[in-house]
Amino acid sequence: AVFWVLGGDVAEREVLPKRMHELPLEVLKREDLLALATRIRNAPGGQRMSDFHDRFITHLCKLQKDDRGALAALRRSLGFAPGAYAAAMPYVEPFAASDGTREPQRQALYLAAGLFAANPRHRAGSSLAAALAEVKLRRDSDSIERRFIALLSADAEALPVHLRHASSLLAAEEMPCDYAALAQDLGRWLDPWQEDARDRVRQRWARDFYRRLAHTPQTDNTPLKEDAP
Repeated sequence: AVFWVLGGDVAEREVLPKRMHELPLEVLKREDLLALATRIRNAPGGQRMSDFHDRFITHLCKLQKDDRGALAALRRSLGFAPGAYAAAMPYVEPFAASDGTREPQRQALYLAAGLFAANPRHRAGSSLAAALAEVKLRRDSDSIERRFIALLSADAEALPVHLRHASSLLAAEEMPCDYAALAQDLGRWLDPWQEDARDRVRQRWARDFYRRLAHTPQTDNTPLKEDAP
């Protein structure tokens, strides 16, 4: 029999390495089963994973108030591959290590932390895509949409660069963002084994962006009844 494991909601199932899918149950070692159990427990879309990211952003908000040096280190980390800048490690690694986070999710924490430090304005429920749409409306600039499309098209290697550009736009307009949701989405985007989940993130970001544009109040130029000829 082939051993299959689903994590979290069925729509957010974990995509395990192919070799594990193909292994009979009796071949899997105890440490493999423990690792799989950890992945189920921490699966994106699960309540525990949401709580974990909320606690991480609460930690970053506390750093913003109490340790500007930490925030500076996290900002500088955006110039390096996620998780590679040593000075940022004391502020992120304890969370990644304590939760048994896999490498893509670890990188997502570092990237989200750097983006937060570049624009430390967190607001739950305010997605990055919707915030970028608001920037487009404020500036009345088609270039924002082009940058957003480039962001949606980015692979894991190019994604940090496009996100740095997006963060600069938000910071210039003092626009908040939900960094807990962003960190969770980035964990899926950076994971090569979660192609379906990555596509769902992209589609949701596109919906958020264009829904915000579509709901812009339009000026009603219809003449009042008494002004009509």
